[in-house]
Order: sequence, then C-alpha cells, then structure tokens
Amino acid sequence: LWGKLFEALIVGLVLGMIYYEVDSKYYLRMIFFSIALFQRQAWQQITISFQLRGVFYKQRQRNFFRTMSYAIAETVVQIPVNLSVSFILGTFFYFMSGLTRSFEKYIVFFLVLVCFQHAIGAYMTMLSSLSPSITVGQALAGISVSFFLLFSGNIILADLIPDYWIWMYWFNPLAWA
Repeated sequence: LWGKLFEALIVGLVLGMIYYEVDSKYYLRMIFFSIALFQRQAWQQITISFQLRGVFYKQRQRNFFRTMSYAIAETVVQIPVNLSVSFILGTFFYFMSGLTRSFEKYIVFFLVLVCFQHAIGAYMTMLSSLSPSITVGQALAGISVSFFLLFSGNIILADLIPDYWIWMYWFNPLAWA
C-alpha cells in the first residue's frame, strides 16, 4: 500500500510538473496519458493475483468460502486503495496542470479515475485467473494494453477505426475513461 501511495505522489508531482499550466488544446492528450498510467499500475495486479491463486485454490478446496465471496472481498479491499491512489495522483495532476478549477469538475475527474482504476485492476485480475502461468498472463496483459491504447480513440480516432475493429473501441475501458 505504501509503495502505491508513494508512487502516486511521485507520479502525480511529475505529471503536474510536465503539464504545468499547459494550453487547453493539450488537455485530451494529457488526460489520456494520466489514465494510461493507471493501466500500467494495474499490470502489477497480475503478479499479485497469481501469487494469491495457490492460497485461494487450497482454501476453496476445503470449503473455507465460496468463490463469489472471495471475488467480492477482493473487490471491496481494492476500493480504499484505489480511492487513495486516485486522490493523491489525481489531485496533484488536476490542479497543477491547469484544468478547470471547479470542485464539481474535479469530482467528476476523480470518480472517472477511481472507476477506471477499479475496472482495469479487475480486468488484470481476470487475466491472471484465466492464465495457466504468470508468463502467459503478462503476455496477455501486454497485448491487451497495446490494443487498449491503440483503439482508445486517441491514437486512432474513433471515426478512423475499421468497422471490423470497432468492437474493440466499445469494449475498451480506456476509451470510456
């Protein structure tokens, strides 16, 4: 937890300095970059989830709890972590970069960060649970992140995405954030 909070502080300050009072024509790219950082941070979830898998299988086999109970508990445990990391990184980034100084707009920005961080963390946990090995999970995450970045509507505009790939744009959590 402390590592994530410290990382959020450093990254928030660095992003704030990079985009300090930037011109409004760069806002979309700037927000895209900040959201993409959460995707990189969620990638760590694969290793963590894969290491916990052995304990889960052992306890599940002995009927300590149901699978749904574990999934819900895992989700609930991530909420305070996601709130703290999003608050620290988002606050420094939002106010240093010169985005609209309005409490309502900051809350919307903060909620989008929290929801995206939670969604991408759950996606990486799902990849970990479906992968036979950590190497396969990391490879799938790399491919997923590449596709998410490419089809987010920022690198290739949504209007220019071929019809047979448009499903990837609508499936993409990065595009929604």
